[in-house]
Amino acid sequence: MVRKLLFELRGKKSRAEVAEKLDITPQMLGAIERGDRTPSLPLAKRIADYYNLSVDEIFFTHYRNETCPLASASNKTSQQPLKFEQSKPMSIPSGGE
Repeated sequence: MVRKLLFELRGKKSRAEVAEKLDITPQMLGAIERGDRTPSLPLAKRIADYYNLSVDEIFFTHYRNETCPLASASNKTSQQPLKFEQSKPMSIPSGGE
């Protein structure tokens, strides 16, 4: 979960200290950590850079693994891309009555 990860990444640093480095208020950082606010893309990038991670690692990977256990399991066992079967085209009824 993003919330838990952000708390862990901040560690023993104060919210004010990290917020100052990110050029946001401690209240905004708290709202992001609690999941009350979603950061803009530029802010998400600053947060990721601050923690030396990618935006995906912080804001998407953990969420995807929690909501889609099969994707998480397949990522652990194989680096192969998922394969999808091609579906049959849908027949569209004609406009006649």
